[in-house]
Amino acid sequence: MEGLAFLTVLVSIFFIVGTARSGRPSPAATWFIVLGIVFNFYAYFLFYGQADVLGQSRILGGFSIFCTGLIAFICAAAVGRGMRAKRPGDSIELFGESLREHERTPENRRKSLVLIVSAAVVILIPSWIYFVLLGYVPLFEGLNSVSASGLGGLGELQISRLSRDATLGSTGTRIPLQGLWELFRNVGTPFLVALAIAQIQAGHRKMFRILVLILAVTTSLLAGQRWPLIYTIVAVLATFAFLRPLKLSVKRSRIFLLGAILFGVGVGISTLQKRTLETFQSTQDAVAFGFNNLIGRILVEQSQTSVLSYLNESFRGGELGGRSYWLAFQAYLPGQKQATFPVEFYQTVYQTSAAYTAPPDFFTEAYLNFDVFGVVVAAILWGLIAVRIDLGTFHPDRITDTAIKGGVAALFASTVFTGPSYLVGGSIVLVILLTVLRIVDKADRARRLRRMSFAERTGSVPARR
Repeated sequence: MEGLAFLTVLVSIFFIVGTARSGRPSPAATWFIVLGIVFNFYAYFLFYGQADVLGQSRILGGFSIFCTGLIAFICAAAVGRGMRAKRPGDSIELFGESLREHERTPENRRKSLVLIVSAAVVILIPSWIYFVLLGYVPLFEGLNSVSASGLGGLGELQISRLSRDATLGSTGTRIPLQGLWELFRNVGTPFLVALAIAQIQAGHRKMFRILVLILAVTTSLLAGQRWPLIYTIVAVLATFAFLRPLKLSVKRSRIFLLGAILFGVGVGISTLQKRTLETFQSTQDAVAFGFNNLIGRILVEQSQTSVLSYLNESFRGGELGGRSYWLAFQAYLPGQKQATFPVEFYQTVYQTSAAYTAPPDFFTEAYLNFDVFGVVVAAILWGLIAVRIDLGTFHPDRITDTAIKGGVAALFASTVFTGPSYLVGGSIVLVILLTVLRIVDKADRARRLRRMSFAERTGSVPARR
C-alpha cells in the first residue's frame, strides 16, 4: 500500500511541477489532484492500520481503485495539454504594469466596476432571498448565543441548522426554488470572491472590492456550514495561478495570510458548531477543539464513508449501473424525487435510517456504477475536461476570465470528494452569471462604439481612449 501511495504522489508531483514551470497554469487539474490526496489518503491508511487481514485486503482494493483513477486522470490531463499546443492567438499583448495601466483608464475602470456590481447582484441577492424566506440565519443565531451565554452558547449554531427543516420558511410553507437560492450561496460566492481578487490585482480601487469579498465570504457561511470555504480557498489560489501569465501575481506572504485568515474562519465555524457534548473551561480549549475538529473533518470524516464502503462490502463494483448519476441529475428537475444517492450511500454503509448525506468520492462512485472500466473512462474524461478549463476562455475580458476560470477550477477540483454531479448545479449558476456578464460586456462595447466617430470606426485615425 505504501508503494502504491508513493507512486501516486510521485506522478502527481511530476505533473504539478511540470505544469507550474510550463508557463501555462493548470489549477483545475492541480487542485483536483491535491484535494484527492489530502481528503483521501490519510483515511485509507488509518482504517487500514485498524483492520484485520481480510479488512486490509478490502481497503487495499479500494485504495488501488482510487490511485488507478487518479493516475489515469493525470495521464489524460498531461496528454490533453500536449495536444492543445500553444497557438499564436494565445499570446498576451499586455501584462504586468502595462496591463495595470490599461485597466486604470477611465473607460476600463467603469467597465470593471459595472462587471463586479452586476456579479454581486446576481449572486448575493438570490443568496439572501433564501434567508429572508427561511426567517432566520443559523450563523447569526450561533453568534448571538455565544454573545449572550459565552462558551455555554457554543453548539447553538449546529442546533439551529439541524433542528429545523431548511426547506420550510418561517410560516411553515415550503420555500419556492429553495435549491436554486442555495446554489447561488454555495457555488456562486467563490466566483464573486475570485472576481474581487482579480480586479484588485489588476490595479482597480481596493476598498469596494474588499467589501464585496467580505460580503461574499460571509454570505457563503450564513447557513453555518464549513465546506463552502473549501471552494473559496481553492478559487482564490486558482485565480492567483491564472494571473501569473499576466504578470499580476501577488506576494507569497499575502497568499499565506489570506489562506490563514480563511482557515481561521473555518476553525471559528467548527468551534461555533461544537458537534460534541463536551464542555470547555476556556476559550483556548474551545479553539483547540475547533482546530482538531476541522482537521479531522478534512483528513478522515470526508472520506471515511467511501473507505468503509469497501471495508464492509456495502456495494459491488458496477452494481449501480449509472443510477447514482441519474438520481443526482433528477434532483435538478421539477416534481417529486427520490432521495439523492449520498443519502442512500450513508444509510447503506452505516446501516441506519438517518438521512444524512455522505457522497462517495469521484472514483468510488465511478466504480460503484461501472466497475474498474468506469473508473478509467471517467478519469480520462475528467482529465480532458480539466485541460479545457485550464487552457480555455470563458469571457472576453482577460481579468474577468481569470476569475471565472478560478471559480470553475474550484468547483471542478471539489468533484474529487463530492462526485461529478455537483457540477450540474455549478453549471446552472455559471451559465446565469456568464450571460449577465456577457450582456454587460456587449453593452459596454456598444456604448464605446457610439462614442467613436466614423473615421475612428473605419480605422482612419487612432481611437480616443
